[in-house]
Order: sequence, then C-alpha cells, then structure tokens
Amino acid sequence: MAGLTVLDGLLLGLVQGFLEWLPVSSSGQLVVLLMAFLRLPPELSLRLSLFLHLATALSASVYYRGRLLSATRTLLQERGLDETAKLIAYTTPASLATAAPVYLLYVHLLKGTSLDTATFFVGIALLATALILWLRPAGGEKRLKEAKTTDYILLGLVQGLAVLPGVSRSAITTALLCIRRFRPEEALTGSFLASIPVSIIAGFVEAPAVSIGTPHLAALTTAFIAGILTIRFITSLATRLNLAPFLAFWALLMVASTVPAASLL
Repeated sequence: MAGLTVLDGLLLGLVQGFLEWLPVSSSGQLVVLLMAFLRLPPELSLRLSLFLHLATALSASVYYRGRLLSATRTLLQERGLDETAKLIAYTTPASLATAAPVYLLYVHLLKGTSLDTATFFVGIALLATALILWLRPAGGEKRLKEAKTTDYILLGLVQGLAVLPGVSRSAITTALLCIRRFRPEEALTGSFLASIPVSIIAGFVEAPAVSIGTPHLAALTTAFIAGILTIRFITSLATRLNLAPFLAFWALLMVASTVPAASLL
C-alpha cells in the first residue's frame, strides 16, 4: 500500500491494541486516523481497520485460552458443547448473517465518497454508541452458563452491526447482554469471546485487499503484543469508567469538523 511506512504500521498497531478493549469503536477511530493523517480513501481505510482486528482477536484468544482449550477438549472427547463452544457456534453464523449485507452495502456507499463525508458518518455512529453506553442497563445476575440459544443468536445478530465504523462492538453486545439480565462482567466476557472467530474471519477476508507488506506485518505484530499487555487493565478500567460523555464530545467534534461536507449531502 503506497504511503504506509513501518512507523505508520507500528502506530496503527498500538492504537488498535489499546482501543480494542474500550467501547469506543477501534475501527471507527482507525478509519478516521487513516483518512485524516494518511489520506487513505474511505473504503481502503475500512478494510485495513478490519484487517488489524485479526491481531487483537489473537490477543483475546491468548487471554481466554483456558476457556477455548476447555471447549476444544470437551468437543474432542465427544461430551457435547460447553458454554464457550455454544456461544461461538451460535453467535458466529448469526454475526455473519448481519455483517455480510451491512458490510457490502456500506462499502458500496463508500465508493467515491469524500473523506469528510465518510468522517461525518463515523461521527454519527459514534454518537449512537455514546447513547447506547449512556442508556446501558446495570444488568442482572445471570451467568453465561445460563444463556439460552436465543441469547446467543441475538448476541450474534447485534454483533454483526459493528462492521460499521463508529459502532462499538463491545458497547452494543454488552448492552444487549445486560438487557438480557447477565452480570456486567459476564457480558464483557461473552462479548470478547464472541468477537474472536468473526474478527479472525474478517481479517483473512480483508488480507488480499490491503496488499500485505512489511508495514502491515508491523501493525499486526504491534497490535497483538499491545493487545495481550493491555487487555486485563483496560477492560477493568472500562468497567469502572463512564466513557459516554467523552465519546459523545469526540463524536460531536468529528461531526462538526465536517459540517460543510455534510451540508452537501
């Protein structure tokens, strides 16, 4: 990819590695960063941001390796699916069912779109995410082992919407699980476990489009390492802080910076 240096890749990897664990839409932030500073076109910016999720999906796999290995052992020993295996088995196809059409439509709309207009739409999506964070219920006392098939399917369908830059996957999925009366910490765990397979799929799907080179490998490596080092601390921080006001302010700044472009829509 012309114009992307190894230093760019390292910085992009750090951003993805840190922001993936916060309900602020790391893809939205990356898309705006790529468009504003590297002047990449909107469609390519989106594809690269989705590609980088491959790294943090692997980070999450390392962090939740105990659950994933237990699910694998249970399956291999023909003892059926445990709660983690059920979650992945049901949420993954449900996520793809919504993500695929939404993604294809969004990419179609991005073709020929100006950087300002694309930034405007990311800002609007971030405002919606901030509203979801603000209205998110406290949750209940249910654990993931009590989840029903309906919970998994709803989780997957909602997760697929996060293919839109600016829509935070963790925000909308944890909000859904809290509405379904799950404990907040269980909702967060379920959110990240459900994200692993779809993020890996998205990363491999986008790999050919980004023309992988040394800068991209640097970005993947940095995001993977940063993700492993920060997931515990940042997720703990995110559960204690109300990020809705900050995200709303940032989104409004983003929208305001593109008002002239937005007025032409």
